Amino acid sequence: MYGKCNSMIDARSIFDSMPRKDLVSWNSLAFGYAVNGEPGRALEILGAIQASGTLQPNARTFLAALLACSSLADEEIAKLVDGKLFKSSCLERTVAIHLDAGKRGCLDVYVSTSLVDLYAKCGSVVEAARVFHRMPSHSVVSWSTLIQGYVENHENEVALGYYELMGDSRIPPDCRTHVAALMACSSLALREEGREVDGKVVKTQALEKGMAVHSRIDKLECASDVILASTVVHFYAKCGRLEDAGAVFEAMLRHDEISWNTLIMGYVENGKYDLALELFSRMRLEKCSSSRATVAVLMACASLAAREQGKELDGMFVKAECLQKGMEIHREAVVSGCDSDGFVASSLVDMYAKCGSMKDARAAFDRMAYHDVVSWTTLILGYAENGLGELALDLFSQMTSGAPNHLTYVAALVACGNSSALDSGRKIHSRILRSGLETEVVVESSLVDFYCKCGSMDTAESVFLSMQTKRLVTWSALIAGYSRQGDTLPVFDHFRKLRDEGLQPNGITVLSVLTACSHAGLVDKGKKIFDSMLAEFGVKPEIDHYHCIIDLLSRANRLEEAVELVQSLRCEDSYLAWTTILSGACKWNNLQVGEKAFQSLMKLEDRDDDAACVLMGNLYGRAGLWERRAQLLECNAKRKN
Repeated sequence: MYGKCNSMIDARSIFDSMPRKDLVSWNSLAFGYAVNGEPGRALEILGAIQASGTLQPNARTFLAALLACSSLADEEIAKLVDGKLFKSSCLERTVAIHLDAGKRGCLDVYVSTSLVDLYAKCGSVVEAARVFHRMPSHSVVSWSTLIQGYVENHENEVALGYYELMGDSRIPPDCRTHVAALMACSSLALREEGREVDGKVVKTQALEKGMAVHSRIDKLECASDVILASTVVHFYAKCGRLEDAGAVFEAMLRHDEISWNTLIMGYVENGKYDLALELFSRMRLEKCSSSRATVAVLMACASLAAREQGKELDGMFVKAECLQKGMEIHREAVVSGCDSDGFVASSLVDMYAKCGSMKDARAAFDRMAYHDVVSWTTLILGYAENGLGELALDLFSQMTSGAPNHLTYVAALVACGNSSALDSGRKIHSRILRSGLETEVVVESSLVDFYCKCGSMDTAESVFLSMQTKRLVTWSALIAGYSRQGDTLPVFDHFRKLRDEGLQPNGITVLSVLTACSHAGLVDKGKKIFDSMLAEFGVKPEIDHYHCIIDLLSRANRLEEAVELVQSLRCEDSYLAWTTILSGACKWNNLQVGEKAFQSLMKLEDRDDDAACVLMGNLYGRAGLWERRAQLLECNAKRKN
């Protein structure tokens, strides 16, 4: 009784006062210790029973010992042995208990199932399967335990194989079995390269496997079991099928924190940031709060900020719309009390930084009770990306709690690159070498990018050549560096070598090559690369690629083609596209195209009237149309007043 009430001192006192202690009392004490977080004492009980000479441990004794080992396995850190992770200390104990239980004939279905679970936790799924196959009969629990064990050890195909085998047996799977199988499918989706289906990236192979599992689940069972339904939602989100994820969510009889978190995070991971924010609002209306969901929607705000065109405010470019949304989420986090959560606090710093409000980012950082390496890195990167390189480097030098990790060094290198602080960057490079972090992929590419931004192309090339494995991100950093320097020959040379290595360029790589073509006036070459992006490289053109090719055409006095491209691509609402064409029209004194671009700019809601009027006024002036120029500037002055 005392053991069940978490009072092991009282339980032990009563046990010690008993004149006669039978096996039942010993087992009860062992279970009490195992359940109440004292696994070492539970195993001491097993040793005491074995040493007594009068008592023989039974199946229940071994169950208590295995439960204690399971707790120890949760605490032990796995170590890599022959390419696999094992918890060796706990594995040795498990083998010893297994042998003793076998000698005493105590391997009933409960002990065997516990052994399956424990061997899997220790990393030995081979031994877990061996125990499973030696069992005279199987229950739904033993099947589910083995399948879950394979999932936890990242052998998802094997897990699904056993799920199919179970379907051939006379034992129907239960909710726990379905959950394990769906987790296997979700893990497979993480490793699968998505394919575009109806304009959406879908993990088709994992989707097919998971839909087969879902088809075996009773609709009412799925709707009523929150854990099972949430796992289905998670699976569809990982596969990129958000409509199906949403449908399962809406069919649920009730929602808990996990189910809300799952769909909100699914929307964020699939780039549906507005849907994530809408669902979070619904969640708050239903009086449910969650630190994890708050982190997810702060990530959504930060991602939306990257798409928003900033407006200058007190010398900083601020993403006002996203900033307002982020502030609302911050206020709600304060009300719910989750703003003190470390992950939420770091996400607030990141959100404010991405929205360009470094004052608020710093305030959120200063309110934190404790600063870990994540929060320091987030603020340093925020300063660096907002053009405050000196402040970023000052903060880097002030970093007190915890040693910098590879991402901290990356943030510092971004600061150095953006402020052309070559000497500071070299010192950081030396620290990276002393820390042994120079082989981290993101560090390698950041070093190359830093030296490129500082114009030190020889050093950038030297760092690049010293790498044992040259990944796409590093090739892209070097190509972008040469492109920024206007050095087109190395751009095309490295672009060719990249493809010779069997790597496929991504959108960033192609953009750098197009930029080089634009600066060098290589119109036909640039157009050829642009037109073959999807077919040859598998890269779908994004708005930056369109802007680059419009710039290329405008620089080369092919303004009519640029206008046709903007209209054919239905990006007439692009401020940058029309401004680029207007600038080109000014350069080449093309009044007709200039007026077309200016009129298109004036139709946009988010526009800079002053900049457009200055360009158009200059064009009128060059054409000798002084009266029109005066009227234009006068109208703009009245609009401002």
